Amino acid sequence: MRPFLKLFYWVTLSAFVNGVTGTEIARFPILSTAEIAHAQPAPTRKAIADQLYNQGRQQYQLKQFAVALDSAQAAVSMYRELNDRPSTAQALNFLGTVLIQQKDSVKAIAAYQQSLQIAREIRDRRSEGNTLNNLGAIYYRQGNYAKAIEVMEQDLAIAQELKNRPSQREALTNLGLAYRASGYPAKAVAYELQSVALARALNDLSSIAAPMQAGLEFAGSQTRNMGTVAEGFRAWFVSPALPPAPNLRVIIRNVTTGINQNPSPYTNRTYDKGWISEELTLGFGTKHNGDSFVLADGQNSFTYEIKQGDRVLESGAFNATITRRNPPALPAIPLPGTQPSLDGDGRDRAGSFR
Repeated sequence: MRPFLKLFYWVTLSAFVNGVTGTEIARFPILSTAEIAHAQPAPTRKAIADQLYNQGRQQYQLKQFAVALDSAQAAVSMYRELNDRPSTAQALNFLGTVLIQQKDSVKAIAAYQQSLQIAREIRDRRSEGNTLNNLGAIYYRQGNYAKAIEVMEQDLAIAQELKNRPSQREALTNLGLAYRASGYPAKAVAYELQSVALARALNDLSSIAAPMQAGLEFAGSQTRNMGTVAEGFRAWFVSPALPPAPNLRVIIRNVTTGINQNPSPYTNRTYDKGWISEELTLGFGTKHNGDSFVLADGQNSFTYEIKQGDRVLESGAFNATITRRNPPALPAIPLPGTQPSLDGDGRDRAGSFR
């Protein structure tokens, strides 16, 4: 399975394409489905179906999507005739992926849903998880984040049941991205931090998504340390290296050039529960001003310390790009003028009703 971070413009084959090397591609001739069906001496129909399926995978890797579609459809048809349900589910999953490349999301979703139904009926949990991952990717690309979250939470549950930690990490990453895109930064952070913890346990730090840096989550923003905000907007601090814990606080200072550092604009917030700090209320200006955390319009530079009492547990710096949202302009007030003179029947003197 692949995280959504790598699926903005395509859907991968999950486990089914992995492991096909250039040597393997060269080993099998690329035949038409008719040539395979009429090959002599005739192999068993199961062998023909398997050859069609493998040929489709090879064609897909060679980006020959039109012929890969023919091979996948033929394989699905033959597996169904043979009542080979595990292979049918696998071939349908692959068919859905080819259909994505053919930009036919409707048919792709239908193929995935058929694969999912069979996988559930035969209790093939691994196949079910792979198909759920691919369905989630389609829904994410379509902007249907609620549906993406629904199926990816099912995928996560299966990965946890199977104790498949790489799949768990990928599902957690996907859920973080989907929640972030749907406007729930706190839930996004919860999944992202769990994904980071698993990545560290698996020694797979290269897979950690770019948003997993320390910094600020802005209300309404989908990207950490970037937001379009107005006076009174809210933000929260988060660190992937050190999640909230009892008796922790975070002190954040805005050290941007041009902002008065005497006194230094800073905020001191609790960082003791959940996945993010106590909220900050934002403001704009050049010096500390009341209860608002002062920002500049544009690039801002911050330092932070996470403390337990007087002990500094983590410190660092980060930048954030802020776009100030101005309040909407008030509607113009019409100037007083001469009102039309109405006759007794409600008409003006030109005769039109008003």
